[in-house]
Amino acid sequence: MREPQKLVSWLTDNAFERVDRVDMPGQFAQRGGIVDIFGHDYLEPVRIEWFGDHVESIRHFDLSTQRSLKVLESVHISGMSQTGPLRGADSTNFLKYLPPNTVICWFEPAEIQEVGQAFWERLDNPRGMFPVRNVFKLGDPLTTIYLSRLPTDLVHASNRFRFPITGVQRFEVPPNQIVGTLAEVCHESTVSVYCDNSAEQQRLREMIVESTGSWPASLALETGLLHEGFEWVSARHVFIGHHQLFHRYAQRRKIRRAYAGRPLETWTEIQPGDYVVHVVHGIARFRGMAPMQKTGTGSREEYLTLEFADRAMLHVPVSRIELVHKYIGVGGTRPPLSGLGGTRWNKAKERVQEAVTDFAAELLRIQAMRASMAGTSYPQDTAWQREFESSFIYPETEDQIKVMKEIKTDLAQPRPMDRLLCGDVGYGKTELAMRAAFKVAEYGRQVAMLVPTTVLADQHYATFRERMADYPFVVECLSRFRSARQQRQIIEAARKGQVDVLIGTHRLLSKDVTFADLGLVIIDEEQRFGVEHKEKLKRLRETVEVMTLTATPIPRTLHLAMVGIRDISALATPPMDRRSIVTRVCRDEEELIRSAVIRELNRDGQVFFVHNFVYDILETAQRINRIVPEARVVVGHGQMSAEDL
Repeated sequence: MREPQKLVSWLTDNAFERVDRVDMPGQFAQRGGIVDIFGHDYLEPVRIEWFGDHVESIRHFDLSTQRSLKVLESVHISGMSQTGPLRGADSTNFLKYLPPNTVICWFEPAEIQEVGQAFWERLDNPRGMFPVRNVFKLGDPLTTIYLSRLPTDLVHASNRFRFPITGVQRFEVPPNQIVGTLAEVCHESTVSVYCDNSAEQQRLREMIVESTGSWPASLALETGLLHEGFEWVSARHVFIGHHQLFHRYAQRRKIRRAYAGRPLETWTEIQPGDYVVHVVHGIARFRGMAPMQKTGTGSREEYLTLEFADRAMLHVPVSRIELVHKYIGVGGTRPPLSGLGGTRWNKAKERVQEAVTDFAAELLRIQAMRASMAGTSYPQDTAWQREFESSFIYPETEDQIKVMKEIKTDLAQPRPMDRLLCGDVGYGKTELAMRAAFKVAEYGRQVAMLVPTTVLADQHYATFRERMADYPFVVECLSRFRSARQQRQIIEAARKGQVDVLIGTHRLLSKDVTFADLGLVIIDEEQRFGVEHKEKLKRLRETVEVMTLTATPIPRTLHLAMVGIRDISALATPPMDRRSIVTRVCRDEEELIRSAVIRELNRDGQVFFVHNFVYDILETAQRINRIVPEARVVVGHGQMSAEDL
């Protein structure tokens, strides 16, 4: 057996998963004499290249770009799991390996025991796992500290220490009252506020001085992360985080590096059986490639074999590959094959050509009108703009920085912006939209954000309010979650210019919704709107700045950007800690559903189970309840009333 095959056999025996291309730990891939391995003890995968039975090179490589990172002299690969049955003598506990002078801190030991017992009961096969009570016993020989909010009987009374600590519920007031509350507390106690960065400190300092006229001597601003505030009663000292004052989320960090998902490759990925389009003859099925002898020359060349209707075959030389394109259909449908020499394909091309001509003329008319109009040239960044951007608690990616410069350049131009912003979910499109909205609102003009669903409108509404809580901007939401009376009030306020940012569904496009001075329209997933809505959006593009956000641009929208009629920006760099999405197509098995849900519950997460019909969605929910009785199951769908949803 050749050496690469020995390694492949070892990887298979040690629970590595064989894939076409490695994406996560525990996988390996082989292409001839090249073996890629992503072991669980390395942050980057390893590529081993053989020449015959001799190793030619070993190197780490980047998952996103496939480029080599570092050449290695040797590498140690650990198996993913032990083969064979696990015996009691084979299992151990990491506490046994700790040195004798180790100090163990148990935070809320009663809760640890309760949660540990719940996890133990959920495990269908707790092989090699220790019950939580055994873990506590293994820690007995070491110095142990129990931290608990309530008194505990785990230690002798003489070894108990009580610290008079209370919560900071007094700060649970609306954001517009927080500065006054903070000033009152400073008269009674020393207060330390922990901010994420200097921009938050500067903004809070401005708000306090503007409100009170002076700086309290007992107030200190620190830079750091405090998960939850508290008051040390005996010392009369209050510690609180900036995010807790303004009800903003706290920063969460993970250590593991994340990688971008695999990008789409070129036409060379077509496989026998795939549908293709021949420019002259139409739709065919690709049957494979084979060398053939060219007529009259005697030389041989690779040919693509295409099958048309009535099993007619056409051989296309590789030198004319530009005539063949991969078929891109809708929803995985099987198109009818075209007939060789028929007229149907030519007529279809003529109809499309006419439609494209009409559509292009309309687009060029709009673009010409936009180019000839005098738009608003927004000024350079102000101190507030810089503070707002600096208060973003995550590090920006290279693409976010580059795209934001492009957006600001557009806003500084005297013509209206029309930019398409493409990026996967979680790549930072919303943050860039908020920064653009902030710039426009600070200038005194209004912003409208159009989203396709009610739930998404509510989500964006919460995000915008959270990020703009420190600034005097009014953010409102218009959707069916608002009562008819609330909608009338919001519409009237927008008409008078009393709303700076208005977020909503297609309700924003109704005739009764008007703005005092609309400056920017942000459209989230434009392809989700109907023809009538797109006509109104088309008219909007003639006069105001437009930014379109999408994770999956439709071919028409993408083509407009590619030919230069619309500007395009791409967010292709994943943020730090972003995990690639794993998609698996499997049979509907109850055991598989249960294991997936239980795994998510054990990490204190949530599960969305998507069902495709409303009429029997309750039966599906009952089935999930039966499969996973430990889970709390609720049902939501688009036909529910706003109150129930």
